[in-house]
Amino acid sequence: MELDRTRIVIRERNWSDLIDLSIVVMREYAGPISYWGVLGALPFFLLNMLALRPLLDVESIMLGNEMNTTEELLYFRYFVHAAVLVFLEGPFAMQALTYYLGQAVFVEKPSRQEVWKHVRASFWNCVLILGILRGGLLGLPLVFFIPRNTPFDPFIELFLLFFLVMGIGTAIRIFRPFAPEMLMLERSPLRKSKDGSGVRFSNRSYGLHQPISGDLVGRFLVMIFVYSGLFVSLFLSERFLTGVLFGAWLGGWWETWILIPAIFWFLAIASTVFRFLSYLDARIRLEGWEVELRLKAEALRLEPTL
Repeated sequence: MELDRTRIVIRERNWSDLIDLSIVVMREYAGPISYWGVLGALPFFLLNMLALRPLLDVESIMLGNEMNTTEELLYFRYFVHAAVLVFLEGPFAMQALTYYLGQAVFVEKPSRQEVWKHVRASFWNCVLILGILRGGLLGLPLVFFIPRNTPFDPFIELFLLFFLVMGIGTAIRIFRPFAPEMLMLERSPLRKSKDGSGVRFSNRSYGLHQPISGDLVGRFLVMIFVYSGLFVSLFLSERFLTGVLFGAWLGGWWETWILIPAIFWFLAIASTVFRFLSYLDARIRLEGWEVELRLKAEALRLEPTL
């Protein structure tokens, strides 16, 4: 591996450059990104469908509550819960994609066996950090506590059930977004090893995030704004195409069950690419990573002659 020969030029970039670069990366690596992204999302896609199925029994809910709610509000409830689940699950589901992106930068094509090997090696650390502390695996069980045959109650469903998990998970993700990269690419240990090698995850996280905390908040807000606009664009495009081609201007079961969750997961994949590029930029800004890579590459070239 020649560390100074990378697919992506290692240099500092602002947020607009990173968004442009993320589009280029998704285009250039469309096949592998789609493969690892869909593979990671599919189990959660099916589990979310199973968990949210009772919320779409619209007729029964309306009849059971003497029409004290509306069909539009019940569908809105479903879309809110679907979006929240994907937001929480995304970093955990994209472990394999995160590792692949880290290897692809260095003009490598990791085999499937290599990717799965690294996913298994970091799996339990990811369960603890991404699944529990950041709520990636907690949102789905909470859905089952939602009363199935009652009207939409924002206080119960959004505040009491999701405030702690969603709120804490979002706050941590704003100020400490690069946990997946530290776990999958740097393999930062959660506890200090006996031989003292490796920087503990908590120390590494503080050192990487704290100096640029203000910039991280701005990038998170920009990402939310850009991807919200992208969601609206994709949703309206889907409505227009299905209306023109099939005459279904009001959507249908395929939109509720397939297209809307697919758009949410596409945004999760896109945000993974953007976060990875932001991680590279953070290391360049704080650690002079481009200089480090050049020195390591030169050392590797000189090693056989020493």
